[in-house]
Amino acid sequence: MAVDFRRVISRTVQELDGLAGFWIGQSRPSPAEAVEHADWQADRPDAYCSRCGSTVGPGEATITGCGHCRGRTMGTDRIVRLGAYEGPLRDWVMGVKYQRWGPMGEYLGHRLGESLKASDEINRDRAVVIPVPMPWTRRMYRGIDHTEVIARAVASVLDAPLAKVLARRHGLPQTQLPRADRRRNAHRGMYQRFRLGGWPLEDLDLILIDDVRTTGSTLRAAARRLRPFRPRMILGAVVAVADEAARRRRAEQKHSDFDAPGPDRPSAESPTSSRIAQ
Repeated sequence: MAVDFRRVISRTVQELDGLAGFWIGQSRPSPAEAVEHADWQADRPDAYCSRCGSTVGPGEATITGCGHCRGRTMGTDRIVRLGAYEGPLRDWVMGVKYQRWGPMGEYLGHRLGESLKASDEINRDRAVVIPVPMPWTRRMYRGIDHTEVIARAVASVLDAPLAKVLARRHGLPQTQLPRADRRRNAHRGMYQRFRLGGWPLEDLDLILIDDVRTTGSTLRAAARRLRPFRPRMILGAVVAVADEAARRRRAEQKHSDFDAPGPDRPSAESPTSSRIAQ
C-alpha cells in the first residue's frame, strides 16, 4: 500500500502542535465568538447535493444526485452538511481534532443537529445517532474522540439515543493514504461491536456522524456494516465536505449569477421575490 509521506509529515506536525497546545495551554475564544468573528453561516440545503454532499450550483442536483455522484454507489441514502471544508470551518475542525477543542466540537455538533432538525429526511421519533468510530489507540493518543463529541451534541439536539455500534481497528488515518487506497483501508478496519442481544435497529433512521467527508470511503464502509440491521434509511451527517476547489468556484459563480437581479428577475427587495440506550 503506497503512503503519501508528505501527508504523513504534515499530519505529524499537526499532532505535535496539538500536543504542545495541550501541555502549554492555548488561549481560545468561545465557539460563539469565533463564529461571529468569522461571520460564518451554515450552508443552505440547496447549496450542496443531498446525495453526496458536494457543492452544487442552482439546478445542478436532482433526486438522483449531481454530476459528481450520479450513477455511483454512495453507501448512505442522503447527506446533511454544515459547509465546505475550507476557511474557518476547516480551522475549527482541525482545532477539535488535533488540539482537543472540545467546546467547538460540541458547538458544531449542535449546529449540525439543528440542520438535521430542520430537514424532512428523518423521522426524529425513530432516529438513532451513530458516530463513525476511532481506533482506541488514536483516541488515547489524541485525548479526544472528536466524532463522538460531535455525535453526542447532535443526539442532544434531536433528543435521540446515541449508539456506539461500530468499532475500528488501528491503522493509518485516511488522510495519510492516497485516495486509491482509502476504500480498502476503511472497509478492512471497520466492524460491528458486540452487544448482548444484538442491536435492534430494524426500520429505524440511522444518522451516521463524521467530521469530514473526503472521498466518502469511511461513510461507505460504515454504512455497509449497518445495512444488515435493515434500517429504514442511513443518513450521513458531517460537519464539512472536502470539495474539489474548482468545483466549489464553479458552483459559487453559478449561485452568484443566479442571485444577481436581471431584466427578467426581481431584485431581493421585490415583493414578488423505539429508543436505544448506549
